[in-house]
Amino acid sequence: MKSLFLLAILCMSAQVFAQTCEVDMIDRYNRVVRTFRAYGDPSSCIEGMKECRKTIRLGPQLGGVDCIRRGDYNPNPNPNPPQRTLSYYLSLNDYQLAQEALYGIGRCQVVQGGYNSSCDYYMKVNGHGFGGGTGCAQQQYTRNYGCNYYSEFENAGCLTRISLQNRQCL
Repeated sequence: MKSLFLLAILCMSAQVFAQTCEVDMIDRYNRVVRTFRAYGDPSSCIEGMKECRKTIRLGPQLGGVDCIRRGDYNPNPNPNPPQRTLSYYLSLNDYQLAQEALYGIGRCQVVQGGYNSSCDYYMKVNGHGFGGGTGCAQQQYTRNYGCNYYSEFENAGCLTRISLQNRQCL
């Protein structure tokens, strides 16, 4: 009878100790600095939160970190790119606009010319060269559009501005 009672207590305590939870100390870049494990309810994880916060209090060099229960966040997020408006893009200078367009602005993109290409930069709308041509950003081709920089990169930004103003990108 005693062994049966001991076995029952052991089974019940195993269930209690089987509920472990984890608290991650996260820095401002959403990287895990340290993980704290504790026994208890995974939805509250009180002891794990206490240990994490105590570590932060005792380590002032850990500025900018926070304690988050595992499961309450995505440790490797794939953030959506910020939604930028037409007025945001038009407020940039041509060089900044070309930098943004390297990653694409809607249907517009600045593409670097490959080896042996005639241009260093091309401006593409829907995958085709700007203005129905190749989209080459050399000064001799962009002068007609009012883009008269010596830098092809800035000319590509100027062509991007024209496409944005004509609502061809967004």
